[in-house]
Amino acid sequence: MGLQRSRPNDSSESAPSAQPLLVTEVGPIRNLTVALFAAIAVLANGCTTHKPDESSVFATLPGTWGWEQNPELGCSGNPHTIRFTRDRTFMLLKHVKKIDRASGNPDPVVRYRVLQSEPDLRMAIEGETRTTPAGDLVVWEVYMLSPDRYCWHRTDWKAGGCTKAIERCAVKAGPK
Repeated sequence: MGLQRSRPNDSSESAPSAQPLLVTEVGPIRNLTVALFAAIAVLANGCTTHKPDESSVFATLPGTWGWEQNPELGCSGNPHTIRFTRDRTFMLLKHVKKIDRASGNPDPVVRYRVLQSEPDLRMAIEGETRTTPAGDLVVWEVYMLSPDRYCWHRTDWKAGGCTKAIERCAVKAGPK
């Protein structure tokens, strides 16, 4: 068993043909080819579930977080949860208790529009009114310091400039 090569409408072995060479699958190779084309068709139609790489920010960042050096906004005070919309166009941040936001946004859930995700997550708050000294709307980046710590960076700050660290809150065990 193996591959058989032929040229369509080729009646002469010695005459070159302008038609492409065809490959005819024989035996197990045909089954593999059919399976491969079926898998490609499923992917092309979007019928798969996307599972993020465990190292991606979309897999690492969701969870409950608190500011390390601010007990009022820390894990035991008023932590925040982060999640992404299914299409990853927004990050949603929600504190346990309502807070007054510097952005002036009274909504308990802050929606960050994802502008880019590599090399760092860059986002803009929906309804943001704060501006940079240059007059542009504030844009934020998340710097992952480790899988359990991150900080915020504004794009108008010096390179490497960051807020105080924010830590992942320990998951409390439920009643047994």
